[in-house]
Amino acid sequence: MGLGGLLVAFPSLPNPPLESAPNPRMNRRVLIIGVDALDRDVVSDIQKRLPNITRLQGSGADLPLRSVFPPDSCPAWASVYLGASPATHGIINFLNFADKKDGYKPGMSVNDAMFQGKTFWDIAAKAGKRCHILMPLNISPGWQIPGRLITRGGSPADVIANLQDGDTLQQPLDASALLGIGSGFVGRKDLPKAEAGFKKQLAAEIKLGCETFGRDDWDLGFIYLSGLDGLQHMFWADHDPKHPGYIKNGPHTDVINQGYEAVDDAVGKLIEAAGEGVTVILLADHGHGPRPWKLFQVNEWLRQHGHLTLKKGSKKPRIGAAALKKMIFTVVRRFGTTPTLMKISKRFPVWKKLLAPSSSIDWEQTRAYVSDLSTVKSYSYGGIRINRSGLTDAEVDAKIDEVIAVLKTATHEDGEPLFVSVLRREDYYSGPELDKFPEILVRLPDWIGLGWETKKGLWGEGSIHLIHPGSHRFDTPICTISDPSILHDSDRTVELMDIAPSVLELLGVEFDASQFDGQSFIKEHAPCPTG
Repeated sequence: MGLGGLLVAFPSLPNPPLESAPNPRMNRRVLIIGVDALDRDVVSDIQKRLPNITRLQGSGADLPLRSVFPPDSCPAWASVYLGASPATHGIINFLNFADKKDGYKPGMSVNDAMFQGKTFWDIAAKAGKRCHILMPLNISPGWQIPGRLITRGGSPADVIANLQDGDTLQQPLDASALLGIGSGFVGRKDLPKAEAGFKKQLAAEIKLGCETFGRDDWDLGFIYLSGLDGLQHMFWADHDPKHPGYIKNGPHTDVINQGYEAVDDAVGKLIEAAGEGVTVILLADHGHGPRPWKLFQVNEWLRQHGHLTLKKGSKKPRIGAAALKKMIFTVVRRFGTTPTLMKISKRFPVWKKLLAPSSSIDWEQTRAYVSDLSTVKSYSYGGIRINRSGLTDAEVDAKIDEVIAVLKTATHEDGEPLFVSVLRREDYYSGPELDKFPEILVRLPDWIGLGWETKKGLWGEGSIHLIHPGSHRFDTPICTISDPSILHDSDRTVELMDIAPSVLELLGVEFDASQFDGQSFIKEHAPCPTG
Protein backbone atom coordinates (compact mmCIF):
# COMPACT_ATOMS: atom_id res chain seq x y z
CA MET A 1 0.00 0.00 0.00
CA GLY A 2 1.60 3.19 -1.17
CA LEU A 3 0.55 5.22 1.88
CA GLY A 4 2.19 2.90 4.36
CA GLY A 5 -1.34 1.91 5.38
CA LEU A 6 -4.80 1.79 3.86
CA LEU A 7 -6.20 4.85 2.09
CA VAL A 8 -9.97 4.89 1.82
CA ALA A 9 -11.56 7.41 -0.54
CA PHE A 10 -15.26 8.01 -0.03
CA PRO A 11 -17.80 9.42 -2.47
CA SER A 12 -18.44 13.13 -2.33
CA LEU A 13 -20.72 14.29 0.46
CA PRO A 14 -23.22 17.17 0.46
CA ASN A 15 -20.73 19.53 2.12
CA PRO A 16 -18.52 22.34 0.80
CA PRO A 17 -16.00 21.16 -1.81
CA LEU A 18 -12.29 21.46 -1.16
CA GLU A 19 -11.91 24.94 -2.64
CA SER A 20 -15.17 26.43 -1.37
CA ALA A 21 -15.44 29.71 0.52
CA PRO A 22 -15.60 29.51 4.33
CA ASN A 23 -18.95 28.47 5.76
CA PRO A 24 -20.86 31.72 6.45
CA ARG A 25 -22.12 30.29 9.75
CA MET A 26 -18.58 29.76 11.01
CA ASN A 27 -17.71 31.84 14.06
CA ARG A 28 -14.01 30.92 13.95
CA ARG A 29 -11.56 28.22 13.00
CA VAL A 30 -10.38 26.02 15.85
CA LEU A 31 -7.20 23.94 16.09
CA ILE A 32 -6.79 21.50 18.98
CA ILE A 33 -3.28 20.19 19.61
CA GLY A 34 -3.61 17.19 21.93
CA VAL A 35 -0.36 16.11 23.60
CA ASP A 36 -0.44 12.99 25.74
CA ALA A 37 0.95 13.68 29.24
CA LEU A 38 2.03 17.29 28.70
CA ASP A 39 2.58 18.17 32.35
CA ARG A 40 2.02 21.68 33.71
CA ASP A 41 4.79 21.42 36.31
CA VAL A 42 7.43 20.24 33.84
CA VAL A 43 6.46 23.05 31.45
CA SER A 44 6.82 25.56 34.28
CA ASP A 45 10.21 24.18 35.34
CA ILE A 46 11.75 24.52 31.86
CA GLN A 47 9.70 27.44 30.59
CA LYS A 48 12.69 29.25 29.07
CA ARG A 49 13.35 26.24 26.83
CA LEU A 50 9.78 26.24 25.46
CA PRO A 51 9.31 29.50 23.53
CA ASN A 52 6.17 28.50 21.62
CA ILE A 53 4.23 27.10 24.57
CA THR A 54 5.38 30.01 26.74
CA ARG A 55 4.22 32.51 24.11
CA LEU A 56 0.86 30.76 23.84
CA GLN A 57 0.42 30.81 27.61
CA GLY A 58 1.52 34.42 27.86
CA SER A 59 -0.88 35.78 25.25
CA GLY A 60 -3.68 33.30 25.95
CA ALA A 61 -5.30 31.74 29.00
CA ASP A 62 -3.77 28.87 30.93
CA LEU A 63 -6.72 27.02 32.48
CA PRO A 64 -6.54 24.75 35.53
CA LEU A 65 -7.46 21.29 34.27
CA ARG A 66 -7.82 17.91 35.92
CA SER A 67 -7.95 14.54 34.27
CA VAL A 68 -10.60 11.86 34.64
CA PHE A 69 -10.43 9.18 37.31
CA PRO A 70 -8.45 7.06 36.70
CA PRO A 71 -6.14 9.42 34.75
CA ASP A 72 -5.42 6.99 31.94
CA SER A 73 -5.23 7.91 28.26
CA CYS A 74 -8.07 5.76 26.92
CA PRO A 75 -10.83 7.01 29.26
CA ALA A 76 -9.40 10.53 29.21
CA TRP A 77 -9.46 11.04 25.44
CA ALA A 78 -12.85 9.33 25.23
CA SER A 79 -14.14 11.98 27.63
CA VAL A 80 -12.61 14.71 25.46
CA TYR A 81 -14.24 13.41 22.27
CA LEU A 82 -17.66 12.69 23.75
CA GLY A 83 -18.01 15.35 26.43
CA ALA A 84 -18.87 12.46 28.74
CA SER A 85 -17.45 11.15 31.99
CA PRO A 86 -16.13 7.58 32.28
CA ALA A 87 -19.31 6.75 34.21
CA THR A 88 -21.21 7.59 31.02
CA HIS A 89 -18.99 6.15 28.28
CA GLY A 90 -17.90 3.16 30.37
CA ILE A 91 -14.24 3.02 29.34
CA ILE A 92 -12.78 2.23 32.76
CA ASN A 93 -9.92 -0.08 33.69
CA PHE A 94 -10.59 -1.42 37.19
CA LEU A 95 -10.14 -5.08 38.07
CA ASN A 96 -12.36 -6.94 40.50
CA PHE A 97 -10.38 -9.71 42.17
CA ALA A 98 -13.51 -11.21 43.72
CA ASP A 99 -14.91 -11.84 40.24
CA LYS A 100 -13.37 -15.13 39.14
CA LYS A 101 -14.56 -14.64 35.56
CA ASP A 102 -13.14 -11.16 35.01
CA GLY A 103 -10.58 -10.87 37.78
CA TYR A 104 -7.51 -10.96 35.56
CA LYS A 105 -8.51 -8.98 32.52
CA PRO A 106 -8.97 -5.24 32.09
CA GLY A 107 -12.51 -3.93 32.14
CA MET A 108 -11.73 -1.61 29.26
CA SER A 109 -12.12 -2.10 25.54
CA VAL A 110 -12.91 0.32 22.74
CA ASN A 111 -14.28 0.18 19.23
CA ASP A 112 -15.39 2.74 16.68
CA ALA A 113 -19.08 2.09 17.36
CA MET A 114 -18.63 3.73 20.79
CA PHE A 115 -17.63 6.99 19.11
CA GLN A 116 -19.00 7.23 15.56
CA GLY A 117 -21.62 9.95 15.23
CA LYS A 118 -21.15 11.09 18.85
CA THR A 119 -17.82 12.94 18.87
CA PHE A 120 -17.51 16.71 18.86
CA TRP A 121 -16.23 16.59 15.28
CA ASP A 122 -19.21 14.47 14.14
CA ILE A 123 -21.58 17.02 15.68
CA ALA A 124 -19.64 19.86 14.05
CA ALA A 125 -19.66 18.06 10.69
CA LYS A 126 -23.41 17.54 10.88
CA ALA A 127 -23.73 21.31 11.32
CA GLY A 128 -21.77 21.88 8.09
CA LYS A 129 -18.25 22.26 9.45
CA ARG A 130 -15.31 20.72 7.66
CA CYS A 131 -13.07 18.75 10.01
CA HIS A 132 -9.55 17.34 9.78
CA ILE A 133 -8.94 14.85 12.60
CA LEU A 134 -5.50 13.26 12.83
CA MET A 135 -4.49 10.20 14.87
CA PRO A 136 -7.21 10.29 17.59
CA LEU A 137 -6.49 7.71 20.28
CA ASN A 138 -9.06 4.90 20.69
CA ILE A 139 -10.26 5.15 17.09
CA SER A 140 -9.37 2.79 14.22
CA PRO A 141 -10.06 2.29 11.35
CA GLY A 142 -12.29 5.39 11.51
CA TRP A 143 -15.20 6.47 9.35
CA GLN A 144 -16.33 8.95 6.74
CA ILE A 145 -16.44 12.63 7.68
CA PRO A 146 -16.44 15.82 5.61
CA GLY A 147 -12.70 16.28 5.71
CA ARG A 148 -9.91 13.94 6.83
CA LEU A 149 -9.99 11.28 9.53
CA ILE A 150 -6.59 9.59 9.68
CA THR A 151 -6.19 6.91 12.33
CA ARG A 152 -3.59 4.51 13.66
CA GLY A 153 -3.85 1.38 15.74
CA GLY A 154 -6.14 -1.60 15.50
CA SER A 155 -5.14 -5.24 15.21
CA PRO A 156 -2.91 -5.60 13.32
CA ALA A 157 -1.72 -2.04 13.90
CA ASP A 158 -1.94 0.13 10.80
CA VAL A 159 -2.34 3.71 9.64
CA ILE A 160 -5.57 4.35 7.75
CA ALA A 161 -6.41 7.52 5.81
CA ASN A 162 -10.14 8.12 5.40
CA LEU A 163 -10.27 10.74 2.62
CA GLN A 164 -13.01 12.10 0.44
CA ASP A 165 -12.94 12.01 -3.33
CA GLY A 166 -10.77 14.82 -4.62
CA ASP A 167 -8.50 14.83 -1.56
CA THR A 168 -5.00 13.39 -1.77
CA LEU A 169 -2.00 13.38 0.53
CA GLN A 170 1.00 15.30 -0.75
CA GLN A 171 3.38 12.58 0.41
CA PRO A 172 2.93 8.95 1.50
CA LEU A 173 2.28 8.36 5.18
CA ASP A 174 5.21 6.85 7.08
CA ALA A 175 3.30 4.12 8.92
CA SER A 176 6.34 2.68 10.69
CA ALA A 177 7.11 6.08 12.20
CA LEU A 178 3.51 7.05 13.00
CA LEU A 179 2.84 3.79 14.84
CA GLY A 180 5.64 4.54 17.31
CA ILE A 181 7.77 2.08 19.24
CA GLY A 182 4.93 -0.32 20.09
CA SER A 183 3.94 -1.90 23.39
CA GLY A 184 5.96 -3.69 26.01
CA PHE A 185 8.70 -2.62 28.40
CA VAL A 186 12.02 -1.33 27.12
CA GLY A 187 15.24 -2.55 28.72
CA ARG A 188 17.79 0.04 29.81
CA LYS A 189 20.11 -0.94 26.98
CA ASP A 190 17.42 -0.05 24.43
CA LEU A 191 16.51 3.39 25.79
CA PRO A 192 18.50 5.24 23.09
CA LYS A 193 16.53 3.34 20.46
CA ALA A 194 13.27 4.36 22.16
CA GLU A 195 14.34 8.00 22.22
CA ALA A 196 15.11 7.87 18.51
CA GLY A 197 11.69 6.29 17.90
CA PHE A 198 9.98 9.16 19.73
CA LYS A 199 11.75 11.72 17.54
CA LYS A 200 10.92 9.84 14.36
CA GLN A 201 7.27 9.54 15.30
CA LEU A 202 6.93 13.21 16.24
CA ALA A 203 8.56 14.28 12.98
CA ALA A 204 6.03 12.21 11.02
CA GLU A 205 3.14 13.66 13.04
CA ILE A 206 4.36 17.23 12.42
CA LYS A 207 4.76 16.57 8.73
CA LEU A 208 1.20 15.28 8.40
CA GLY A 209 -0.21 18.03 10.63
CA CYS A 210 1.49 20.88 8.80
CA GLU A 211 0.37 19.59 5.42
CA THR A 212 -3.22 19.19 6.64
CA PHE A 213 -3.62 22.42 8.62
CA GLY A 214 -1.67 24.44 6.08
CA ARG A 215 -4.70 24.18 3.81
CA ASP A 216 -7.61 26.61 4.01
CA ASP A 217 -10.42 24.07 3.65
CA TRP A 218 -11.17 23.34 7.31
CA ASP A 219 -13.11 24.76 10.24
CA LEU A 220 -11.99 22.32 12.93
CA GLY A 221 -8.61 20.64 13.24
CA PHE A 222 -7.42 18.10 15.80
CA ILE A 223 -4.11 16.28 16.07
CA TYR A 224 -2.98 13.87 18.77
CA LEU A 225 0.74 13.66 19.57
CA SER A 226 1.27 10.47 21.55
CA GLY A 227 4.98 9.93 22.10
CA LEU A 228 5.72 12.20 25.08
CA ASP A 229 3.79 9.93 27.44
CA GLY A 230 5.91 6.90 26.58
CA LEU A 231 9.10 8.92 26.79
CA GLN A 232 8.25 10.00 30.34
CA HIS A 233 7.23 6.49 31.36
CA MET A 234 10.67 5.25 30.33
CA PHE A 235 12.97 8.12 31.36
CA TRP A 236 11.36 9.60 34.50
CA ALA A 237 13.98 8.11 36.83
CA ASP A 238 16.67 9.90 34.82
CA HIS A 239 14.69 13.17 34.99
CA ASP A 240 13.51 13.40 38.60
CA PRO A 241 16.13 13.97 41.34
CA LYS A 242 13.67 12.62 43.94
CA HIS A 243 13.40 9.27 42.19
CA PRO A 244 15.44 6.46 43.81
CA GLY A 245 16.85 5.52 40.40
CA TYR A 246 18.10 9.02 39.62
CA ILE A 247 21.75 9.38 38.59
CA LYS A 248 23.07 12.92 38.66
CA ASN A 249 24.52 13.92 35.28
CA GLY A 250 23.61 10.50 33.90
CA PRO A 251 23.50 9.79 30.16
CA HIS A 252 19.71 10.30 29.94
CA THR A 253 19.23 13.16 32.43
CA ASP A 254 17.99 15.65 29.82
CA VAL A 255 15.97 13.32 27.59
CA ILE A 256 12.53 14.33 28.92
CA ASN A 257 13.38 18.05 28.79
CA GLN A 258 14.55 17.59 25.21
CA GLY A 259 11.30 15.75 24.48
CA TYR A 260 9.35 18.75 25.75
CA GLU A 261 11.50 20.99 23.53
CA ALA A 262 10.62 18.80 20.54
CA VAL A 263 6.92 19.04 21.38
CA ASP A 264 7.28 22.80 21.76
CA ASP A 265 8.78 22.94 18.27
CA ALA A 266 5.85 20.87 16.98
CA VAL A 267 3.35 23.26 18.58
CA GLY A 268 5.05 26.22 16.94
CA LYS A 269 5.09 24.62 13.50
CA LEU A 270 1.45 23.53 13.68
CA ILE A 271 0.28 26.98 14.77
CA GLU A 272 2.32 28.60 12.00
CA ALA A 273 0.88 26.20 9.42
CA ALA A 274 -2.68 26.98 10.54
CA GLY A 275 -2.14 30.69 9.96
CA GLU A 276 -3.93 33.80 11.18
CA GLY A 277 -7.34 33.95 12.80
CA VAL A 278 -7.27 30.44 14.30
CA THR A 279 -8.19 29.77 17.91
CA VAL A 280 -5.70 27.26 19.31
CA ILE A 281 -6.31 24.91 22.22
CA LEU A 282 -3.25 23.10 23.59
CA LEU A 283 -4.54 20.18 25.62
CA ALA A 284 -3.21 17.21 27.60
CA ASP A 285 -5.20 14.23 28.87
CA HIS A 286 -3.27 13.93 32.15
CA GLY A 287 -0.02 15.05 33.70
CA HIS A 288 3.05 12.96 34.41
CA GLY A 289 5.12 12.19 37.48
CA PRO A 290 6.88 9.35 39.27
CA ARG A 291 5.77 5.73 39.50
CA PRO A 292 5.39 4.82 43.20
CA TRP A 293 8.41 3.16 44.76
CA LYS A 294 6.74 2.51 48.11
CA LEU A 295 3.55 0.52 48.68
CA PHE A 296 0.98 0.98 51.42
CA GLN A 297 -0.67 -2.41 51.90
CA VAL A 298 -4.28 -1.30 51.90
CA ASN A 299 -5.65 -4.84 52.17
CA GLU A 300 -3.59 -5.36 55.31
CA TRP A 301 -4.93 -2.09 56.74
CA LEU A 302 -8.47 -3.29 56.01
CA ARG A 303 -7.69 -6.70 57.56
CA GLN A 304 -6.37 -5.13 60.73
CA HIS A 305 -9.60 -3.14 61.05
CA GLY A 306 -11.91 -6.09 60.48
CA HIS A 307 -13.06 -5.43 56.91
CA LEU A 308 -11.02 -8.13 55.13
CA THR A 309 -10.74 -11.78 56.22
CA LEU A 310 -8.18 -14.37 55.20
CA LYS A 311 -8.99 -18.02 54.72
CA LYS A 312 -8.52 -20.14 57.81
CA GLY A 313 -5.10 -21.71 57.87
CA SER A 314 -3.75 -19.16 55.43
CA LYS A 315 -0.02 -18.92 55.96
CA LYS A 316 2.31 -16.04 55.46
CA PRO A 317 3.57 -16.57 51.89
CA ARG A 318 7.22 -17.46 51.44
CA ILE A 319 7.42 -14.96 48.66
CA GLY A 320 4.91 -12.17 48.23
CA ALA A 321 3.58 -10.54 45.10
CA ALA A 322 5.86 -7.53 45.57
CA ALA A 323 8.98 -9.70 45.83
CA LEU A 324 7.92 -11.77 42.83
CA LYS A 325 7.34 -8.63 40.77
CA LYS A 326 10.73 -7.28 41.75
CA MET A 327 12.39 -10.48 40.53
CA ILE A 328 10.52 -10.31 37.22
CA PHE A 329 11.15 -6.62 36.64
CA THR A 330 14.83 -6.86 37.48
CA VAL A 331 15.14 -9.25 34.55
CA VAL A 332 12.95 -7.06 32.32
CA ARG A 333 15.03 -4.00 33.24
CA ARG A 334 18.02 -5.69 31.70
CA PHE A 335 16.47 -7.39 28.69
CA GLY A 336 13.14 -5.64 28.10
CA THR A 337 10.06 -7.50 26.90
CA THR A 338 10.65 -8.98 23.49
CA PRO A 339 7.70 -9.58 21.13
CA THR A 340 8.05 -13.31 21.76
CA LEU A 341 7.88 -12.86 25.53
CA MET A 342 4.80 -10.64 25.21
CA LYS A 343 3.03 -13.26 23.07
CA ILE A 344 3.85 -15.99 25.60
CA SER A 345 2.63 -13.91 28.54
CA LYS A 346 -0.68 -13.19 26.81
CA ARG A 347 -1.24 -16.84 25.92
CA PHE A 348 -0.21 -18.21 29.30
CA PRO A 349 -1.03 -15.48 31.85
CA VAL A 350 0.01 -17.58 34.85
CA TRP A 351 2.15 -14.71 36.13
CA LYS A 352 -0.96 -12.57 36.56
CA LYS A 353 -2.50 -15.19 38.82
CA LEU A 354 0.71 -15.40 40.82
CA LEU A 355 0.62 -11.66 41.38
CA ALA A 356 -3.07 -11.45 42.32
CA PRO A 357 -4.21 -11.55 45.97
CA SER A 358 -7.36 -13.62 45.58
CA SER A 359 -6.04 -17.04 46.66
CA SER A 360 -5.67 -16.19 50.37
CA ILE A 361 -8.79 -14.04 50.84
CA ASP A 362 -12.03 -15.42 52.25
CA TRP A 363 -14.44 -13.70 49.91
CA GLU A 364 -17.55 -14.77 51.86
CA GLN A 365 -16.35 -13.00 55.01
CA THR A 366 -14.55 -10.07 53.39
CA ARG A 367 -16.47 -6.80 53.06
CA ALA A 368 -13.86 -4.44 51.56
CA TYR A 369 -10.76 -4.95 49.43
CA VAL A 370 -8.46 -3.20 46.99
CA SER A 371 -9.49 -3.02 43.35
CA ASP A 372 -6.47 -2.86 41.07
CA LEU A 373 -5.87 -1.26 37.67
CA SER A 374 -3.58 -3.86 36.12
CA THR A 375 -2.26 -6.51 38.60
CA VAL A 376 1.25 -5.56 37.45
CA LYS A 377 1.80 -1.80 37.62
CA SER A 378 1.71 0.26 40.82
CA TYR A 379 -0.51 3.33 40.96
CA SER A 380 -0.96 6.08 43.53
CA TYR A 381 -4.68 6.05 42.74
CA GLY A 382 -7.25 3.29 42.78
CA GLY A 383 -10.34 2.03 44.51
CA ILE A 384 -11.85 -0.04 47.30
CA ARG A 385 -14.68 -2.39 46.46
CA ILE A 386 -17.43 -3.35 48.85
CA ASN A 387 -18.65 -6.94 48.84
CA ARG A 388 -22.39 -6.33 48.64
CA SER A 389 -23.41 -9.99 48.93
CA GLY A 390 -26.16 -10.39 51.53
CA LEU A 391 -26.25 -6.68 52.39
CA THR A 392 -29.16 -4.28 52.00
CA ASP A 393 -28.56 -0.95 50.30
CA ALA A 394 -28.61 0.75 53.69
CA GLU A 395 -26.01 -1.70 55.03
CA VAL A 396 -23.81 -1.14 51.99
CA ASP A 397 -24.06 2.60 52.53
CA ALA A 398 -23.09 2.22 56.17
CA LYS A 399 -20.17 -0.05 55.28
CA ILE A 400 -18.85 2.53 52.81
CA ASP A 401 -18.90 5.14 55.58
CA GLU A 402 -17.06 2.77 57.92
CA VAL A 403 -14.33 1.98 55.41
CA ILE A 404 -13.86 5.65 54.47
CA ALA A 405 -13.45 6.48 58.15
CA VAL A 406 -10.88 3.69 58.59
CA LEU A 407 -8.86 4.80 55.56
CA LYS A 408 -8.79 8.37 56.81
CA THR A 409 -7.13 7.23 60.04
CA ALA A 410 -4.01 6.07 58.14
CA THR A 411 -1.25 8.62 58.69
CA HIS A 412 2.34 9.43 57.84
CA GLU A 413 4.97 9.34 60.59
CA ASP A 414 4.33 13.03 61.26
CA GLY A 415 0.66 12.34 61.93
CA GLU A 416 -0.62 13.91 58.71
CA PRO A 417 -3.26 11.96 56.73
CA LEU A 418 -1.71 9.39 54.41
CA PHE A 419 -4.37 9.53 51.69
CA VAL A 420 -4.63 12.64 49.53
CA SER A 421 -8.34 11.93 49.08
CA VAL A 422 -10.86 9.24 50.04
CA LEU A 423 -14.19 9.76 48.27
CA ARG A 424 -17.28 7.91 47.18
CA ARG A 425 -17.49 7.28 43.47
CA GLU A 426 -20.60 9.47 43.42
CA ASP A 427 -18.42 12.39 44.52
CA TYR A 428 -16.73 12.17 41.13
CA TYR A 429 -19.40 11.07 38.67
CA SER A 430 -22.90 9.91 37.93
CA GLY A 431 -23.91 7.88 34.93
CA PRO A 432 -25.14 4.53 33.63
CA GLU A 433 -21.69 2.91 33.94
CA LEU A 434 -20.97 4.10 37.48
CA ASP A 435 -21.14 0.55 38.85
CA LYS A 436 -17.94 -0.24 36.95
CA PHE A 437 -16.16 1.94 39.50
CA PRO A 438 -15.25 0.67 42.96
CA GLU A 439 -17.47 2.18 45.63
CA ILE A 440 -14.58 4.20 47.12
CA LEU A 441 -11.94 6.05 45.07
CA VAL A 442 -8.65 6.92 46.74
CA ARG A 443 -5.47 8.82 45.99
CA LEU A 444 -2.09 8.59 47.71
CA PRO A 445 0.99 10.81 47.26
CA ASP A 446 2.75 10.23 43.93
CA TRP A 447 5.50 8.09 45.45
CA ILE A 448 3.16 5.71 47.33
CA GLY A 449 1.22 2.99 45.54
CA LEU A 450 -1.77 0.90 46.61
CA GLY A 451 -0.54 -2.53 47.71
CA TRP A 452 -2.72 -5.56 48.33
CA GLU A 453 -0.51 -7.99 50.24
CA THR A 454 -1.49 -9.16 53.73
CA LYS A 455 0.37 -10.44 56.79
CA LYS A 456 3.65 -8.91 55.60
CA GLY A 457 3.42 -5.52 57.29
CA LEU A 458 1.78 -2.29 56.21
CA TRP A 459 4.61 -1.09 53.98
CA GLY A 460 6.30 -2.70 51.01
CA GLU A 461 8.73 -1.90 48.26
CA GLY A 462 7.53 -1.15 44.76
CA SER A 463 9.20 -2.67 41.71
CA ILE A 464 7.56 -1.48 38.49
CA HIS A 465 9.46 1.81 38.85
CA LEU A 466 12.59 -0.16 37.93
CA ILE A 467 11.41 -0.46 34.33
CA HIS A 468 8.53 2.03 34.06
CA PRO A 469 9.55 4.87 36.39
CA GLY A 470 6.97 7.39 35.17
CA SER A 471 3.25 7.41 35.89
CA HIS A 472 0.19 9.58 35.25
CA ARG A 473 -0.93 12.47 37.42
CA PHE A 474 -4.47 13.70 37.96
CA ASP A 475 -4.10 17.43 38.63
CA THR A 476 -1.40 18.69 36.26
CA PRO A 477 -2.43 18.41 32.59
CA ILE A 478 -2.05 21.48 30.38
CA CYS A 479 -5.05 23.34 28.95
CA THR A 480 -4.15 26.60 27.21
CA ILE A 481 -6.39 28.56 24.84
CA SER A 482 -5.02 31.31 22.62
CA ASP A 483 -7.84 33.84 23.08
CA PRO A 484 -8.57 34.72 26.74
CA SER A 485 -11.33 37.19 25.83
CA ILE A 486 -13.78 34.41 24.98
CA LEU A 487 -13.72 32.69 28.37
CA HIS A 488 -16.39 32.82 31.03
CA ASP A 489 -15.40 34.92 34.02
CA SER A 490 -14.87 31.88 36.21
CA ASP A 491 -11.93 30.40 38.03
CA ARG A 492 -13.37 26.90 38.19
CA THR A 493 -11.18 23.95 37.34
CA VAL A 494 -11.86 22.67 33.82
CA GLU A 495 -12.78 19.03 33.26
CA LEU A 496 -11.95 17.02 30.14
CA MET A 497 -15.69 16.62 29.56
CA ASP A 498 -15.88 20.41 29.09
CA ILE A 499 -13.80 20.37 25.91
CA ALA A 500 -16.46 19.06 23.50
CA PRO A 501 -19.19 21.64 24.30
CA SER A 502 -16.57 24.41 24.42
CA VAL A 503 -15.28 23.55 20.95
CA LEU A 504 -18.80 23.50 19.54
CA GLU A 505 -19.49 26.88 21.16
CA LEU A 506 -16.35 28.26 19.50
CA LEU A 507 -17.49 26.96 16.13
CA GLY A 508 -20.93 28.53 16.49
CA VAL A 509 -22.61 25.12 16.40
CA GLU A 510 -25.91 24.87 18.22
CA PHE A 511 -26.16 21.86 20.54
CA ASP A 512 -28.24 20.48 23.36
CA ALA A 513 -26.17 21.07 26.51
CA SER A 514 -27.93 18.17 28.24
CA GLN A 515 -26.22 15.69 25.91
CA PHE A 516 -22.89 16.38 27.62
CA ASP A 517 -21.66 15.77 31.14
CA GLY A 518 -19.34 18.74 30.72
CA GLN A 519 -20.07 22.46 30.47
CA SER A 520 -18.69 24.97 28.01
CA PHE A 521 -16.14 27.42 29.39
CA ILE A 522 -16.63 29.68 26.36
CA LYS A 523 -18.86 32.75 26.35
CA GLU A 524 -22.01 32.18 24.36
CA HIS A 525 -21.70 33.71 20.88
CA ALA A 526 -18.06 34.65 21.41
CA PRO A 527 -17.01 37.11 18.69
CA CYS A 528 -14.91 35.89 15.80
CA PRO A 529 -11.26 37.05 15.90
CA THR A 530 -10.05 39.52 13.32
CA GLY A 531 -7.08 38.89 11.08
